[in-house]
Amino acid sequence: MRNTTLWLYGFSLILIWSCSNSSSPENNSEKKISNEETINKPAKVKDEGQALYLKYCMACHQTDGSGVPGMYPPITNSTFINSAKKEELIKILLNGMKGPIEVNGQKYNQQMPKQDFLTDEQLSLIINFVSKSFGNNGSVVSPSDISAQRKTNP
Repeated sequence: MRNTTLWLYGFSLILIWSCSNSSSPENNSEKKISNEETINKPAKVKDEGQALYLKYCMACHQTDGSGVPGMYPPITNSTFINSAKKEELIKILLNGMKGPIEVNGQKYNQQMPKQDFLTDEQLSLIINFVSKSFGNNGSVVSPSDISAQRKTNP
């Protein structure tokens, strides 16, 4: 009898505690910050975007975005990055690039591999990092922009 009473007492305390600490969905929605809101915060773009850039892009475009002369184009002070529509930047990362291009009067003809295996958030962080680094001031994209482009991507 004593064990049953203790068990019921303990169960009641846990039930009361758990109910008093839960909040309604309405209150939770005020506390939630969506991924779309946090993805473009400068600190997140700098830290996480830079880490992703270093992992997936640095080998060709180099740490400072200068590229490799004659092999991989620079992405510093890029008129293309600064003037491109966000859909164009997204397509390049999703599809990669091949064929000759000219950047700052120099010709390049190396293939850029597609990065479509990365998540929408990872791709947006990379694009936003490159668009706001290396002397660039290009388009900012959100994960939903990437998702929409994936749906229409050829």
